[in-house]
Amino acid sequence: MNGVIYRFGEVEVDVQGRDVRLAGQRVAIEPKALDVLLLLLAEAGRVVDKRRLLSEVWADVHVTDGSLARAVTQVRRALGDDIRAPRFIETVPTRGYRFIGQLSSRPAPEPPPGAVDGAAADPPRTTDRPATSAASAVGSAVGAWRRRAWLGAVATLVLVVAIATALALRRPAAPLVAGAEDMGGLLLGAAEHAAVQLTTSRGFDADPALSPDGAQVAYSSDASGALEIMVRSRVSPGLARALTSNGGDNVDPAWSADGQWVAYHSRKYGGIWIVPAGGGPARQVAAEGSSPSWSPDGRRLVYQTAGSADVLGGTGGSPSTLAIVDLADGRVHALTRPGTPQGFHGNPVWMPGHDTIVFVSVQVPAADVWEVTPGRAPVRLGPCHATCRPFAFRKGGTTWVGAVRGAKAGELWTAPVSADGHVEVSRARRTAMPRTASITDIAVSRDGSTLAFSNAERTSEAWSLELPGGAARAGLTPRVLLAERRPRYSELSFSPDGSRLAYTTSRLGDRPEPWIHDLSTGQSHPLPSPVAGFVRGWLPDGRHVVMVDPAAPFGLQSVDVTTGLAKPLATFEAWRREPDAARRLFTMRLTPDGRRFLFTTEAAGRAGLWLGALDRVGEATPLAADASFGAWSSDGTRVTVQRMRGWRSGVGIMRPGDAAMTALVEDADLAWPNDWSPDDRFIVYAAMRGGRWTLEAVEVGSRRVTTLTSPGGPTEYVRWPVWSPRGDRVVYERGYWTGNVWVASLSAATEATGHPGT
Repeated sequence: MNGVIYRFGEVEVDVQGRDVRLAGQRVAIEPKALDVLLLLLAEAGRVVDKRRLLSEVWADVHVTDGSLARAVTQVRRALGDDIRAPRFIETVPTRGYRFIGQLSSRPAPEPPPGAVDGAAADPPRTTDRPATSAASAVGSAVGAWRRRAWLGAVATLVLVVAIATALALRRPAAPLVAGAEDMGGLLLGAAEHAAVQLTTSRGFDADPALSPDGAQVAYSSDASGALEIMVRSRVSPGLARALTSNGGDNVDPAWSADGQWVAYHSRKYGGIWIVPAGGGPARQVAAEGSSPSWSPDGRRLVYQTAGSADVLGGTGGSPSTLAIVDLADGRVHALTRPGTPQGFHGNPVWMPGHDTIVFVSVQVPAADVWEVTPGRAPVRLGPCHATCRPFAFRKGGTTWVGAVRGAKAGELWTAPVSADGHVEVSRARRTAMPRTASITDIAVSRDGSTLAFSNAERTSEAWSLELPGGAARAGLTPRVLLAERRPRYSELSFSPDGSRLAYTTSRLGDRPEPWIHDLSTGQSHPLPSPVAGFVRGWLPDGRHVVMVDPAAPFGLQSVDVTTGLAKPLATFEAWRREPDAARRLFTMRLTPDGRRFLFTTEAAGRAGLWLGALDRVGEATPLAADASFGAWSSDGTRVTVQRMRGWRSGVGIMRPGDAAMTALVEDADLAWPNDWSPDDRFIVYAAMRGGRWTLEAVEVGSRRVTTLTSPGGPTEYVRWPVWSPRGDRVVYERGYWTGNVWVASLSAATEATGHPGT
């Protein structure tokens, strides 16, 4: 018998072959981490002391407990295990680790004579028995593997030299690079086990950018009451140094390749600015735009043409392309065009050592990552999330790109870049992130020596503004309606009689789910239905909520709020292959009678509002160009829209069938209308002015604007205002961001984890 094959869950481990498979697919695990797993399997059910693990797995080198912790983390990640609710590997505090899974084992088959892959002729029989009976077999297998290692190394070396010599005669030499799965593991391993908290703010310190050598970190901080760019030394943090102090709500810092300049975006004053890294006066180099990134030669900046609706960047659903400004003469050149690719283009990153730029094209709530080289057509790299922010760096002579995909708990996407500057998509890898991780953005120094990230968290509540007399008035004091702090309270919707409020909420790492709040009792509860997803409104009977279920993303469902029973309301099969299908459903709004609907789509880079009917879903017609996110008046005869003005937006109204649109609000940076008063006299909307969000209402007849809430702080926002059918209140989401910056040495992480990194 050659050894033992273990099975637990969907995992099979061939001890002798050192092969791990999950659901039949081979899983890559580093040798040391695999040795840890084998020892835990051999002692299944028993606590394996840390000292034993360190002495047996790292017998030939002195390492710390951190190396063991990183190995266990890699095993957990590879097996899909969760440290909070472990199925396989349990941490025993202060002692060690224990394998707790249901384990079975069988003898490994003997290879038939002359077999290369060791496949058995007959399927082996599986027997359930205590795994500890195989401890000696595993021990001998690990020991035998070590004893044979040097002999195998000699033979392998001879073979490698022969092959390398032959290949050298046929083609130019190319540098060897680590697999992308190793790079993802290295970055996450450093974030999980080697990171040190750089800032300790109770407010917002986030959006880090590293100097080229990784010695200094620039980030955005609200410590002064406005967002300013601060700089700290990574080696000896000490006090932070204010690089800006103009109250400009400055974000998106980016270091030049020579470390002499920092570029940033001002949410208050607008555009792209640069400031000497050592301090000094700042100057504006582009009147519009945000999210700057330097060219490798330091002579140009690429940026998105839209300003930022969010302190963590992105287009925020605003039309945007990419542009390049030449710092010598100030000339601006378009890099991408509207509609090529589809979506709004943002968060560009210029690759070190290449003339290629990686960016995100957003069609809220979805997005894709693309690459583009000046003068060439963009190339799609893969899916992402509307808030993902790519990063790029060089390590071991190779350029790497990456992005955190998914909101909060998601995955880290990494890929190497070829010598001619193109992302090698075939070698891209996805590394699962722990669900407890709160990594919102990642930065790596250009030389690949240092990692920085922020753990920014969004917290929100539902607030209520009482309206005596049912009219919009300034100076009123809002109060908290739903005080449990959650990541979002979105898609707020009153029942037709105003007695209940439906909304979408979630917890970190969990799926969005619908809830109902009873305004008479003050009680809230989840909708008693297995349907999860986003609330799209109520049906006229007041008994059914309309839902978009992510599990069935091309249709609407009607859910009884009392029984939880769900039934299909409409399907949109014709949309299934459309690139913006998610956006269409995400922006859908039903008329008060539940018969017609509005949705937003895109053509040639321009957002447009379309009109359809539930009994003829395949016959939608265009309603307005350069408009999005429509909301019906209470009588169903008019629509208020987000009227686009470049990347900015205002409030407009129109009647279906009438091409004319009346502009009501045009002086805000962003104005996002969401509801009408029950008498259709007012429209309530979230407005951003000078980087600060507030709640406003515009009177339709006079176009008079009333500020309903005071402007929030630089990291606060308001969303989803809805006016009660009773006219007595407006309910809205109020949220804010907090966070801190962390740093880690990738060189130290490479030595501790054994990742090659080069």
